[in-house]
Parts: sequence; structure tokens; C-alpha cells
Amino acid sequence: MNLPKRVVNLATLALLALCNLPVLAVPQLQQDEIIFEESDTLSVAATDLLPEIEEPANRVPTELVRERLGLLEKKIPLVYHAESHKFVEYFIYTKPDFTRRMMEDKNLFFPIYERLLAKHDMPDELKYLSMIESGLNPKIISYAGAGGLWQFMRATGREFGLKQDSYIDERFDPEKSTEAACRYLKQLYRIFGDWEMALASYNCGPGNVKRAMRRSGGNTFWGIYNSLPKQTRGYVPQYVGILYMMHYGEDHGIAPNIIQFPTITDTIQVNGYLNLTTFAALSGVTMEEIQRLNPSIISDVLPEYTRGFALKLPAQKFAFMQPNRLSILDSASQRGLPGVMLASIDEDGEYATKRLRHTVRSGESLTTVARRYGVSISEVKSWNRLRSTRLLRGQRLTIMQKVKVAPRPAAKVPVVLAKNTATKETPDTTEANDKEELVADVSEMEEQPEAKPAKVVRIQPAPKTATYIVRRGDNLTEIAHRYGVSINDVKDWNNLGSGKILVGQKLKIFNAGSARAAPAVASIKSATTRVKPKYHTVQRGDTLWTISQRYGLTVDNIKAANRMKGSKIKAGMKLLISG
Repeated sequence: MNLPKRVVNLATLALLALCNLPVLAVPQLQQDEIIFEESDTLSVAATDLLPEIEEPANRVPTELVRERLGLLEKKIPLVYHAESHKFVEYFIYTKPDFTRRMMEDKNLFFPIYERLLAKHDMPDELKYLSMIESGLNPKIISYAGAGGLWQFMRATGREFGLKQDSYIDERFDPEKSTEAACRYLKQLYRIFGDWEMALASYNCGPGNVKRAMRRSGGNTFWGIYNSLPKQTRGYVPQYVGILYMMHYGEDHGIAPNIIQFPTITDTIQVNGYLNLTTFAALSGVTMEEIQRLNPSIISDVLPEYTRGFALKLPAQKFAFMQPNRLSILDSASQRGLPGVMLASIDEDGEYATKRLRHTVRSGESLTTVARRYGVSISEVKSWNRLRSTRLLRGQRLTIMQKVKVAPRPAAKVPVVLAKNTATKETPDTTEANDKEELVADVSEMEEQPEAKPAKVVRIQPAPKTATYIVRRGDNLTEIAHRYGVSINDVKDWNNLGSGKILVGQKLKIFNAGSARAAPAVASIKSATTRVKPKYHTVQRGDTLWTISQRYGLTVDNIKAANRMKGSKIKAGMKLLISG
């Protein structure tokens, strides 16, 4: 027979009373002091998910904990308190797996924490705070929307310089978020002059701490303890408990199984658009590795305006891809169809994989979401790096869905000529013609002697005014060659600040016969014109790929124009860009 727990407890108390035995105190942590946002991640908040502790108090001797906290204390006070003792035992007896995982994973991030804390002249022991904030999970998002190792809200993150958009969220960047956390904690310490108070305000905000000070009249954490929000009361004791366990956990039978260490990486500087799925497919680096080493990336592409992004890759695979690095980057920097990641052909036709975003609604589970999109639960977990099946309302999930793409007709050059056009250009009718034309352009570049400052170039008469619609794979070099004009002219006519052009963009092309073109094409006097060559002086850190992205060219174009066999360049070299 199963009796209710309350009945059993009452019967036990009655029996003890009859036998005249002392009743052992049973400590009860308030049920709104801890939540588990993930299956093994601790964070302080108001909820009722904390399991009850029904064991007798102080299974770990009080004097032992008090003495050890005294030995561990450095700059941050580690005052012995019954609440801190409860959390020591909580991490030993209730959450040993969490404690063990912290021991295993701490080396992944502690070197970053230690370096930046030392840079800001802050207590080294603050590195343990991230354990109770995020469980050392750089991608975790709380129910309230705080994200990353240091659990920044969006607005606070922006205040401390963490950029956030649809592609990058620097709250998830271990280095940048730690830098921001150091600056924030330092600011809070300046306000209160006390590290325990700074920790409390990091959890609930300095305004709540000041209100607690006014209500209680105290100016220390334990002096204002009863006036603090309930979730913040457990925050500092939690910090003390996990710090204790990271030093004495093995004395209580908790030891790491497999200690994790950071992956050795190399980096690629990305300036401009990069399709990460294409890059992964060509480089041999998996998307999982890219996401793990670059947790701030929240999309499958980096946008056109990306500048100086250091993409981390496993050093072992970086060496493997190095010989083909430029061609891989060149391919991955070409734009495909909007929203499409990969295309494939099967017996039913052409399909593409699209990335969708799903916002979790109240009552939804991983099963219902997977069923809605016709995918498996394991796929959803993999795409979103979920360790458990638990979802939070408002959480955003990435869904990869296969869709059929309608067959495209043979491509034609979408040129719209002006009404008074005297001549018409015969459009190309197939993709093959485009490839042949590109090869012809490169061949012509190879046959030309070294460029001179005033070289005369013969060009064919072009229509007076033409509008060219940019197609997939186009660049300014090919368009300029097509009409016998210079890249700078095309940029001037269309107010282009850089060499970047987008699919579907309309470009105006003029020649000397057009009155509108006169200011912009003073160099075109007749069927023969003088085109001044343009050079780029190689700067430190430049590569052929970054230079090609800057001017809207391909690596092969630059190599052919400069008669280069390899891809090695040195600072100070002058490279012909146009002429």
C-alpha cells in the first residue's frame, strides 16, 4: 500500500515523540531559489523546480567547511553561513553530475577568464561565477532571454559593446562576453565597494540592491539578505558552494571522468559574404565544428558587411584545406538563391535545403515541432545543439527543410536598352557561353604585356545607354569587359562605393554618345580611349581573396592580370586591379 508522504512523515514524528527521541532538523531550501534551465545547468531565478532536500543537515562537518572557506578566501569574502553550507551539500549529494561536469569543462574557458580578469586587475576567483550563470554553456539562453556564458540580456550586452544581429550574437562569444562581464562587474564594484554586493547586483541589478539597502538599512550582502529578491538570496551562497567544490570536490567523492581541453585552432579573416554550409562541404570542416569553435555565429552565412571576422577552424583540418584555401573561399563567397543553402538533384527533380526559424509556443514540445516540419527529433536537437528535449516558450529553433525548386529556363543576359538605341548586343543564351566568355577574358589578360600608365585599348562601340541586371556569378570585371568600359566607370555611373554587387541589381552603362554620360566618361573620347590602370598596394595581412572581395574580382582575375603562378603575396607589392 502506498501511503502519502505527508502521512508517513507525521507517523514518524509521532513515533519519535512516543519514544522520547530528539527530532533531527530537516533543512528546507526555498523552492524559488534555483532552476535548472537545462538538464545540468544551474541558474538563480523564481521557479518551483528545486528538489527538496530531506536529508539531515550538516552531513559535512560545519567546522570543516568553515575552515576550508577561510583557506580559500582571497579578495572576495567567503563568509561561512548556513545557506552557503546547504549549497555545498547540494552540489555534493543532489547535483554531483553537474559538479563533475564543471570539473571536466572548466579548462575550456578558464584560460580566457584568467587572462582577462588579470588584464582588468580583478579577483581571479570570479571565474567560478560563470558556472552558476550558464553551466559553462556558451550557447545557453535563459527563460528571460539572457544568453551566453555570462548571461547578458540583449540591452545590457549592447551597452557593453556586444554586437547582435541575425547572423552574429557576441553574447555567445567566450572572449568578447568575458571582456564585457569584466567591465560590468568592475563597474558594479565601483558602485558598492564590496564584491558580495557586486555579485548580488550582477544577478538582480544595482537598482534592486540599492532598494534592499534602503529597506534594511544594511550595507553588506548578509545585512540586506532578507530584503533582496528571493532568487538573489541564493546567488552568493551558490557561488560560494561551487567555488568550494572546485577545490575540495574530490574529498567528497566527486572527480572528473574526462577532462576537456580547448581545440587547437587556426583562423581565417572573413571580409564579406561567406556561405558556411558551402565552406564546410568543400573544406572538410563540419558545421558542428564551425558552430562549436565559433559559438557567436547564429546563422549559416556571414553577411556582405562582415569585416575582420576571425573564423576559427581546427588546426588539423586547416592544414588539410590550406592548399585549396583560396578556391574554397572563392566558391563559398558566391551568393546563391536567397535563403537556399544546398541544392541536390534526385529522380524527382531539383531540391534545395532552406533554413527556417520556429519560435516555440506555449504547450509545444520537441515532438510536436518535429512532426510539424516532417523531421526527426534527433535532427532538431542536432541543428540546435540541444542536450535535452526540454523547450522553453519563446525559444527560437532552426529547422532545415527540403523544398522542391522549379527548373530554371536557359539564362539570358537581362539587358534593357534605351529607346533610341542604335545597335543591339546579341544576348548569350546558355550558362556555357558565360563560362567561355570568362575564359576568353582571362586569356586576354594573360596575353597582355605588363600594364603601362597610358595604354591605348581598342573597344567596340556600345549602345548609348544600357541597363544591365546583375545575374548570379557576375562581378564588375566581367560586366566592364562585356561593355568595353573600366570598372571605375561602372562604379561611378552607379554610385558604388565598393566592388560589391547583388543579384538582381540594375547597373547603368553609358558611352560617349550619351549626353548623360559626359561627366562620368570624360575618358571615352571615341572608339579608342586611354584607360589609366589601377593598382593595389598589398598591406600586411592582405590575401588575394580579401583583395578580390574588396574590388569585386575573382582570385583568378588578379592572378592572370599580374601573371602570378602561385598565391603568395608580400606587403608592399603592387597588384594590377584594372587597366
